[in-house]
Amino acid sequence: MAAHRSAGRLADAAAGRRRGGGVGRPRSQACRLDAAVISRLTPDDLTAAAGALACDLPAVKAVIAVESGGRGMGDDGRPIILFEPHVFSRLTQGRFDDQAPDISYEKWGALPYPKTQAEQWARLKRASVLDHEAALSATSWGLFQIMGHNAGFCGFGSLEEPDVPAFTLAMARGEPAQLAAFVAFLKAKGLDQPLRRHDWSTFARGYNGPRYMVNAYNTKLADAWRKAGGKET
Repeated sequence: MAAHRSAGRLADAAAGRRRGGGVGRPRSQACRLDAAVISRLTPDDLTAAAGALACDLPAVKAVIAVESGGRGMGDDGRPIILFEPHVFSRLTQGRFDDQAPDISYEKWGALPYPKTQAEQWARLKRASVLDHEAALSATSWGLFQIMGHNAGFCGFGSLEEPDVPAFTLAMARGEPAQLAAFVAFLKAKGLDQPLRRHDWSTFARGYNGPRYMVNAYNTKLADAWRKAGGKET
């Protein structure tokens, strides 16, 4: 019963707290994804998410720390993003690899990532001109860096027909909506269970992919959990 109350509270926060802002209509094919007023998480939001997932609060904080360093929205009102050229190439069957080799290539890590959000958004805008939905799908969003192609797992559309534009607009509403998407994603993928058990390797494999050990993702999660106050029982 407590988990149901937490989930409802979380959904209300995600849908309702826009503080007079919200998301405007698209002004270009890259979408207008800047909130008029940035909506940040509160301690109550995090507590509600932990309740909905039946996990401890440090576990939720650990994922935030590793994925985004605690920032889901930039100072310009846009979500923190990471455009993935290898995913864009895969989703578009390599059609743009020759035309735009810096934003569409087959192998992960073929080129270094840009270091600034301005550069990330510039890449997304260019890719969006080539294939709008594939560009949004090939980008990870917000506090939890969930890829756009996972929109269906987050409750946007269905698994067969994910509503990627709706997902990205929700991510632009602010961090509460990003948190709600994270909770839905974990439940849909069955990742709430390893998070609850602090089984970092299983969680890392499902959340970050089979190459998670390349960047010691599981170890980073465990360290972040302890820093957030997690204690072994």
